[in-house]
Amino acid sequence: MDITERKQAEEELRRSEAYLSEGQRLSHTGSWVRSVSTGDMFFSQESYRIFGFEPKMEKVTREIFLNRVHPEDRVSMEETIRRARREAIDYETSYRIILDDGSIRNIHA
Repeated sequence: MDITERKQAEEELRRSEAYLSEGQRLSHTGSWVRSVSTGDMFFSQESYRIFGFEPKMEKVTREIFLNRVHPEDRVSMEETIRRARREAIDYETSYRIILDDGSIRNIHA
């Protein structure tokens, strides 16, 4: 069985992932995905850094994520996301997060 094509495809994927990771690091832009069925959240390495989470963290739960969002911004941020899910539309929202050291970061998603 010739696996040359598969190995080439795997190498291309690794290279693509490395370029994406480096681009996110340089632009301070992270990405994350939330599974609607399980609620699990998957963060890029840059998102871990932006949100002040440990990269080795097993997983970011909804509760952990919401605890990071500034209390004054939680309700409007959650409502924006609920509306987007309900109406199946894209959304943009801005909110603040509070890091463990008390510093505040502005997030645009």
